[in-house]
Amino acid sequence: MRRHGTRNAGYEQRRAELLDRITERLCDREVGWPTLRELAAAAGCSVSTLKHYFGRRDQIVAAALHRVAAQHVAWRERTRLPQGEFVESIHGAAETATEALYSPFISRLVAMGFVEALGSGPINLFEVARAT
Repeated sequence: MRRHGTRNAGYEQRRAELLDRITERLCDREVGWPTLRELAAAAGCSVSTLKHYFGRRDQIVAAALHRVAAQHVAWRERTRLPQGEFVESIHGAAETATEALYSPFISRLVAMGFVEALGSGPINLFEVARAT
């Protein structure tokens, strides 16, 4: 039995698995804007399970964006490191950003983030930009 106020041993792993499935569904805009119920179905769980792990729908979307951002820290860090003189450094940062946008996953993720930010009250563009 676990102590009051502590999480189950597999909590973080389960949360990560759910986020992977949710992120896939959020990035698939060909089938439309996913409801909370559709996100739960994509994650293979109930709506109450999603609420347990993440809270409201906007918190689910924010968690998905932050998880992906955390997975791509190395890419983001490359844009922060100077690459020689100022002009050369700016050119390198722009090149890295362009490479990322040509990545199908990153471009869909950025698009999803902005669609969510524009269509959902509690999530704002600042939050999306900070995560991506």
